[in-house]
Amino acid sequence: MRVLTFMQMGETKKDIDYESIQKELELNEDEVETKAVQVKIDQMQRKVIITSTTHRTFGRPHWQLLHASLIRWQQNLASVQTNLRALDIMQAQQAQTVQQ
Repeated sequence: MRVLTFMQMGETKKDIDYESIQKELELNEDEVETKAVQVKIDQMQRKVIITSTTHRTFGRPHWQLLHASLIRWQQNLASVQTNLRALDIMQAQQAQTVQQ
């Protein structure tokens, strides 16, 4: 249950201080662990910075968010491909100019 609670905390916050984790999960300071989410631990500021979580549930809103993310990826990759083609054409034109 603690793991699920921690996962849920990670869904709504991008960084969580140790005290909040200890309070929500009823842990001692030395028991704060990160297994269900991907995090960076900032020991100097005593915070856990959430980089990725596993959702407790995966419903329609999550599918819609995933769909939107994949569409953005597809558009960005198409843009990169277009730019690489343009670069290739420019390099070919410069090579022809140098040869003449």
